[in-house]
Amino acid sequence: MEIQEIIYQYLWKGMFSAPIQDQLTCNSIRVLDIGCGTGSWLINMAESYPKSTFVGVDITNFQRSANLPNLAFIQSNIFDGLPFPDNTFDYVRQSNMMCSIRDHQWQFVVDEITRVTKPGGWVEFMVYIY
Repeated sequence: MEIQEIIYQYLWKGMFSAPIQDQLTCNSIRVLDIGCGTGSWLINMAESYPKSTFVGVDITNFQRSANLPNLAFIQSNIFDGLPFPDNTFDYVRQSNMMCSIRDHQWQFVVDEITRVTKPGGWVEFMVYIY
């Protein structure tokens, strides 16, 4: 998973493609990574953008430990619904979960992502196709 993150960074010439650089740098925005895995992307983002808040959600609890005040990991299953109020996040990211979500589950997942994303916020799906 970490190698895939390095590939994304190389291809996109950065850690994301949404136009949020200024918001991350100058403002305090809230970022959610669904299916965060080891949390390596979140740790890099939290270190790079200390003014913003980063939250990772994954069904497993194998995230790396990081002592960053702007970073949190929550063990949760997206199919139970995301444990956040409506309109919580400015940027929501989901990476490499295409094979983890069945066709009939996508509508629920997209509805949950839409629910927790603020109006005018950004949603980014990333898939590595072999």
